[in-house]
Amino acid sequence: MKFIHRAYIHHPVYTVISMTILLLLGSLSIGYLVETLPVIKSFDAYFYTHINGLPHNKTTDTLLYPFDLWFLPWKIFFFPGFFYFFFTPFLIYLFFKDRSKFITAVVALVFGIEMVALLLAFDWHFLFRQRPFLFLDNVHLSDSAKKTLVKWPSFPSGHTRDTTMFATIFAYFLPETKYLMLAFSVFIAFTRVYTGEHYPTDVLAGLLFGFLSGVIALLITFEFKKIIFKLFKKHLKTHHP
Repeated sequence: MKFIHRAYIHHPVYTVISMTILLLLGSLSIGYLVETLPVIKSFDAYFYTHINGLPHNKTTDTLLYPFDLWFLPWKIFFFPGFFYFFFTPFLIYLFFKDRSKFITAVVALVFGIEMVALLLAFDWHFLFRQRPFLFLDNVHLSDSAKKTLVKWPSFPSGHTRDTTMFATIFAYFLPETKYLMLAFSVFIAFTRVYTGEHYPTDVLAGLLFGFLSGVIALLITFEFKKIIFKLFKKHLKTHHP
């Protein structure tokens, strides 16, 4: 992620603002395209049917459905924070490896959650792609899940977006885990289609938007650290001339 530093060093505020605008407008544009272009609808229908149509049994349900958060009583509103559970071992590892990086990573995660919340509010204001089970036949999905999911838009996949945001930030602070983080993000993306809750383009968009949200959160964190450092230096000069 060297490009983060290269883009940020010269024009930090401009970089953050431009990337945020790009993320918001890009999500709106991609959301419009996936809902209107026939070729994308055909792509979604084909791969959704084949992925959701893969065998479902007790083993797959045990392995995959714990990552499906609809069984939780507080459901969607707090699920970004729920991913702390999956990333807790990496937080603990980072805490013992480098305390200063640990604090910075926590700040970046807070900014990352704010970024995905902003993106979620923006997308839901302008877009409401209905869930695939409303249009496709022979979908493997429980009636209770359908009853819940019909209230929420399909695009983009929030699980995938938030997982990828977390993974991007952790991959930055723990480069040795970058391939594991990538694999986990792709795994979550796969489960969203396999469980019947999202189109393939929903999860592809989630991967892209989550990565960009994580990058923007890192850039904001660097600027935040710089401001705090300047204030600290000013305080020292004032009280210890």
